Amino acid sequence: MPHCLAGVPIVVSTEHNVYTTKARRYVTIERWLARTTDALIAVSEEVRQFLSKQIGVAPSAIRVIPNGVAVRAPSPERAAALRARIGAAEAGIVLGTIASLTPKKGHQFLLRAVAALRDRGVTSTLVLAGDGPERPRLEALAQQLGIAHRVHFLGAVPLAADVLAVVDVFVLPSLVEGLPLRAARGDAHRRGRGRDIGRRRA
Repeated sequence: MPHCLAGVPIVVSTEHNVYTTKARRYVTIERWLARTTDALIAVSEEVRQFLSKQIGVAPSAIRVIPNGVAVRAPSPERAAALRARIGAAEAGIVLGTIASLTPKKGHQFLLRAVAALRDRGVTSTLVLAGDGPERPRLEALAQQLGIAHRVHFLGAVPLAADVLAVVDVFVLPSLVEGLPLRAARGDAHRRGRGRDIGRRRA
């Protein structure tokens, strides 16, 4: 076996998501490697079932080890600065998420939800922490929906806990996740609410 020839005593493989669009050549390689791997690990039961079907092994051959998060206390100074930035006193319900600004994270649906709340007479403010290639398009969408003054693009933040300390509701609009770390971190801060995590497909 390759890893034995290389002097590697144990090989462990982990799967973190449900990649239904993975190229066939990669699936073929992973099926072959699975036969020479000592331990297969998935981060959730949903990912285990997906991986079992994709590489052709029994679910019992895959161990589930959920993602863990290190909970850190927020910085009072940074949290206070963020509250001032968003005008917390007039913000209404503060919604927030922490994710790269990429299509699969579903930010566009969150923007439309904020617009829908406005149309129903609910005052809310949206805080988006993270950056990425979708930012210009999302900023344009916020303008189009007439909610740009209610949406704050923070870019990369030094500590997620600072954002969690400010938001009233943590939202994860992702289209696909295995076991989302941000949702787990939000739950650890006793602010997260989640349903059917990991059940959506790409």
